[in-house]
Amino acid sequence: MKENPSHIDFFEKYKQAQIELEKLKKEIADLKKKERNEPVLFKDSFNLEESIKTFGDLLPFVVSILDQNGNFIYVNSFGLNFFGYTCDDFNKGLNISKILANLEDIVRFSSKFENKTGKEQFPKASEYLLKKSDETTFYGLVYSETLINYDGKELMLGIVIDHTEYRRVTENYICAEENLRQLNATKDKFFSIIAHDLKNPFSAIIGFSELILNNVSNYSKEQIESFVTVINKASIKGYTLLENLLEWSRNQTGKVDVIKEKFEINELIKENIELIKEKADLKGIKIIYKNETELYAEADKNMINTVIRNLLSNAIKYTKHKGTVEIKAEKSCKTQSQKNECLKIEISDNGIGIENENIHKLFKIEESYSTKGTSSEKGTGLGLILCKDFVEKNNGEIWVESEFGKGSSFYFTLPFNN
Repeated sequence: MKENPSHIDFFEKYKQAQIELEKLKKEIADLKKKERNEPVLFKDSFNLEESIKTFGDLLPFVVSILDQNGNFIYVNSFGLNFFGYTCDDFNKGLNISKILANLEDIVRFSSKFENKTGKEQFPKASEYLLKKSDETTFYGLVYSETLINYDGKELMLGIVIDHTEYRRVTENYICAEENLRQLNATKDKFFSIIAHDLKNPFSAIIGFSELILNNVSNYSKEQIESFVTVINKASIKGYTLLENLLEWSRNQTGKVDVIKEKFEINELIKENIELIKEKADLKGIKIIYKNETELYAEADKNMINTVIRNLLSNAIKYTKHKGTVEIKAEKSCKTQSQKNECLKIEISDNGIGIENENIHKLFKIEESYSTKGTSSEKGTGLGLILCKDFVEKNNGEIWVESEFGKGSSFYFTLPFNN
């Protein structure tokens, strides 16, 4: 089988064929003008059918003629070689069903016979999934027009150009455009956090520390304690945000190594409950976790620790005073992306919930969605984005179910190690 010509060969042959192509177009146009109200005939002052065949064999792309039943009555030499068929295959009978990969495309192509000659000035181009004799498929751009031969039967003149490379380039362009949009959203989010969210805690620290420093003798012990409390809370908030920001930025630059290990999930959950317990007590929130069954995960322990910490912190933040936060961990069945059994961790609250129209924004950095907590705690939305990145890096899934005014349940899965 001959090798397909290179792009340079293609364009050289294409240029050489231009003169004959223009001549052929002119002859066809003259015929149409002469027989304005009559169908185009192959048999006239010159043999149009033979001219098309002769011209077609010069072209470095597929040229064919089909009858109304989809049988090929002509395929140029390039077309036979390209699709992997021989002249013997053609002589035995070759149908369009051998070329079109999808049944619906066969119906769609057949409908083109409804477009009578002369209705359109130029042939329409349609994309089809085509197949070769070895069953390999590719996308082809098919230019076609209906003609009528000398005995009044309709025929279809078609030209096929391999469209696979164009599709690949187009898909890569769309993917690159989406990546660029994500990078711009990441950059905007990064600067937004630095400009506002990271600045606010330090403003509180500097402001209240200056008050104490300049007027320490004028304040009572109780007043100074209240100022120090504000400074302490602002420091914790700033540190937590900075920690998330650094982890997120490292993750975005690909500098985070996923170090998977086997670890017991209950221990990690209990450690995070102890860390968050003081905040929960201040709001009178009860944290419920009763699982005693040993469950082992196969994941990066530090990443999953960050996920649990963020989800638990959010649950406390958005739960009302005297509310409840419940944590569950269990072995779960397969999910769409996980073929094996997995661990499912659920962190639920009976807090303020999330409106339906905002749920889809939670894990998207370009949406920049965040709300105040029940004690006016501020957030950036960065924590959930970090959770999604870390869970997915460990071959898990994360999602949320929420009802506005009644609470939210965040779920994530991890590979199970028994």
